[in-house]
Amino acid sequence: MKKLTALLSMSALLSASGLFGVTWIGPVDVFNSQFAENPVVGVDATGNAVILINASDDLTNYYEQAAQLVDGVAQNLHQYLPATLDVSFGDSVHAIAVNASGDAALLWTESNTGTSKSLTRGAILTSGAWSAASTLSDPVTNDQAFDIGVTIADSTRAIGAWTSSDLSTFFHVQSSEYIPSTWGSALNLITSASIFSGVSVSGSPSGQAVVGSAFNTSPTVIFGSYFNGTSWTTQEISTDAQFLCNVSTATSMNQFNQAIFLWQNLAGGLSSSSFANGVFSAAQTVYTLEATETIGDFKIALDDSANAIAIWTLNNGANEFKIMTNRYSAGSWGIPIILETTTPGPNLTYPNIGMDSQGNAYAVWEKTDGSDHFVYFSEYLQSTNSWSESPTLLSTLGTPSFYPNLSMNAFGGATVVWSIGNSGDETVQAVYVGNQSPNSPTNLTGKQVKNKFVSQTDLVNKLSWTESSSVAASSYNIRRDGVKIENVSGTSYQDHNRKKGTSYTYWVTAVSASGRESPPTVLTLP
Repeated sequence: MKKLTALLSMSALLSASGLFGVTWIGPVDVFNSQFAENPVVGVDATGNAVILINASDDLTNYYEQAAQLVDGVAQNLHQYLPATLDVSFGDSVHAIAVNASGDAALLWTESNTGTSKSLTRGAILTSGAWSAASTLSDPVTNDQAFDIGVTIADSTRAIGAWTSSDLSTFFHVQSSEYIPSTWGSALNLITSASIFSGVSVSGSPSGQAVVGSAFNTSPTVIFGSYFNGTSWTTQEISTDAQFLCNVSTATSMNQFNQAIFLWQNLAGGLSSSSFANGVFSAAQTVYTLEATETIGDFKIALDDSANAIAIWTLNNGANEFKIMTNRYSAGSWGIPIILETTTPGPNLTYPNIGMDSQGNAYAVWEKTDGSDHFVYFSEYLQSTNSWSESPTLLSTLGTPSFYPNLSMNAFGGATVVWSIGNSGDETVQAVYVGNQSPNSPTNLTGKQVKNKFVSQTDLVNKLSWTESSSVAASSYNIRRDGVKIENVSGTSYQDHNRKKGTSYTYWVTAVSASGRESPPTVLTLP
């Protein structure tokens, strides 16, 4: 039972500033009920959020509750009451995905301890309106629904995935696609007589998606399932994997349909595989355990240049806990970094990581010391390749705070949510920060021209664009095929000495004086 030592006023604003200048606003009360726990959150391109929790008004009947957080104001609360089953405990598994426009896809499970049956349900938020909940799995033929994940492309396309079993005879990874106004029938991506652990799901704005899962087939197999917008394919990624009850893989996908998978290997450390053009790479080592170490939770995030950051918890067996991170760049992992160490005693749990399109990142986690629970934050800046020197407290001193969850958009806007209070009187709070990067330049156009000299011809790709609407934008970076080639102050650029018959892809980003970049505007020539 959680003990609330001091319930402070929630109207005061928290000024928790990272060393690199990020100032979080809040905490803001979003939900209050007898049971209000396990919040998950997604953030749109403007920095507004959609939040989903498991709630109860009587500690007997549990349901999903959702809300929007717009300019720091909680609004449009909605309750999804149970369907055909009575939810008799409050540990519903749920997930949320929010796209740039603020549309959201919600997925959750409902269970009954009396019958041991469960099902998966899903819903959509479009233009501020919540849909009715749809039942995605069959509680008769698929009597158990376990871990889940969801991604959303636009208001008409979303994909959910979950694990299920048929009376403990066959085990499945199942998926359902939401296309205009309805969720489709459940599709089996993988079926096995061996038991599984959970799934991880991520997707891109174009409607592609990846699902990671693990089956204990002796040896345990890590699978990657890929949806190309039309159909699924499933590949075996690795057999160098541990079988874990509640964690199998973590995954992230960027807007260019590149992805990365993270899992725990047989030696107990972490391994990864990247994904591009329909192919999974060979496994790479992210972290190798020392003799007494064990890894707890782990997460991963990917930026638009296919750089990734992994975060995980580590226990050395001597009552010492660490928050660890490592960065993946140019196809390989760097040197692991410690974000926080506690010894002896305080436990570190629930790590989470978010990245903007340019590779800046926020990390959050929970620190537990006896009855005291805190939420901490650290920031990574891509321009300096460094983390803030020490973690920043986000939650309120004297108010135990649990289950932090984080979402960050392409512009560096983010929301962190957590739960406070005793069972019987709980509140879900949020802190948020506005977009940190300038808006992207628009109307990028180009043409290929020939400059003829006496005996030579210079093939030139001429680019032009409309300036960023952000006053913070001071210059523009130009990248050709992912490699930075120039920084200019104007709104045009000429790329000389190009080759005839060769296609070139250009990214143009707005850059602030502090070095933060906007998401790219992309053009391919000729």
